[in-house]
Amino acid sequence: MGRQRDTLPLDPAWAAFAQRHAGHPFLQEDPLYALSDRVIDAIKNEFAESAVPGFFTRDQEAFERDLTQTTRHGFFLGRPIDSGCVWLGEGEGGQAGTTRPSAHPDSLTVGEFLEHLRSLPRPRQQAALDQLGHFLLGQEPQMTTNEAMRTIEEFLRTVENSGPRQTAQRRRGERPDAEDLLRRRQEAYAGWLVLNPTYRTEVNVLRQHCEGWVVDETRFPCLGEYGAYPATLPGGESREGQASPGSVEGRDARPAPPGESRQGHPGRFLDFYQRWGLDRFLTWELPQPMGIVRCEVSELAGQAPPLDGVALLIPWPLLRGEQVDFQESLGRLREERGPAHLVEWLTSEQKGEGGRAQITYQGLFFLYRVYELVLFRRYKQACKGRLAFLDASIASVLGYTEEIVRKQRQRLQAALRCAP
Repeated sequence: MGRQRDTLPLDPAWAAFAQRHAGHPFLQEDPLYALSDRVIDAIKNEFAESAVPGFFTRDQEAFERDLTQTTRHGFFLGRPIDSGCVWLGEGEGGQAGTTRPSAHPDSLTVGEFLEHLRSLPRPRQQAALDQLGHFLLGQEPQMTTNEAMRTIEEFLRTVENSGPRQTAQRRRGERPDAEDLLRRRQEAYAGWLVLNPTYRTEVNVLRQHCEGWVVDETRFPCLGEYGAYPATLPGGESREGQASPGSVEGRDARPAPPGESRQGHPGRFLDFYQRWGLDRFLTWELPQPMGIVRCEVSELAGQAPPLDGVALLIPWPLLRGEQVDFQESLGRLREERGPAHLVEWLTSEQKGEGGRAQITYQGLFFLYRVYELVLFRRYKQACKGRLAFLDASIASVLGYTEEIVRKQRQRLQAALRCAP
């Protein structure tokens, strides 16, 4: 895979992390993806019915927790994987945007605590009571105060996340805002992409031509470097030092003419991003979809940004009020001009997937992040014979049933087996 990582300039975060875990076999993975605390807790929590007994060793758990605390998504080429936003398959699924339950839930009652304790299998009830009782009585000399606190917090978190209670809390949650809905759409699209055989084939071709360049540069090109955003990033955030259209010396920020391609490795990436609606790659396995570019017509400076999509050029006077709905115009453009390679995605709500298509692809992307990029790579042997336990743990994170997680995981594995 090109040069070895230890010959590349090291990021301070990676250097410190690698030093703390010197000699650990997982350090050889590149990319080295992180599991979220929520996933680690769900797998590890010995009080939860959905836990996977003995899945992590103490050393492995310490490694995973340190990794997710050091960098949210992991490392690639000796640098943190930074999505620049919070949507990157972090386990919210169809409930994206809800807040993580506190380890010390203020509204937890003694009755709820006891009710959940009674719902555990008797061996786990006894183990929980014995462990906590011994500690409180000073009869557990090997357990430190911090370890006892973590044990109690894991138990409380299990109660807080338990079925009916969690569902009721989510129903009372705040309505997601427009930016949150946009992030959900991006995450769902990423889930559709990683399962799409045409996309995966084209990624492999691009990688064959450009992997060496990426290793040398220790990064991927980003559309923003080439004037893709007239004034703002997708989502409306300002980018300091943002290049204006065509301002990067020696780089053509305009779309390539039909039938032609840009030159050089960056040009190959821009052609690929334009075709698939991406802002950049985070790693070869993680695409970051474009968001919405918000600008005035004058900011385009007579040039179209290097991305494919639709635009409604709406005069200012027509933007008064909210009575005019522009969705019909956008829908007509989607149906009449949608590119052939995106038809399945653009029409998934109308043809067979139903109204939950976006939630389904969000869930698939999360399972891809957890199972394919981490568990099946670092813990292949530990996963054997334990998939049902793992499905139950992941279901507790997503708020899905175990059956839904199992079916989605099987769909994911089947699609990836058939993919190039």
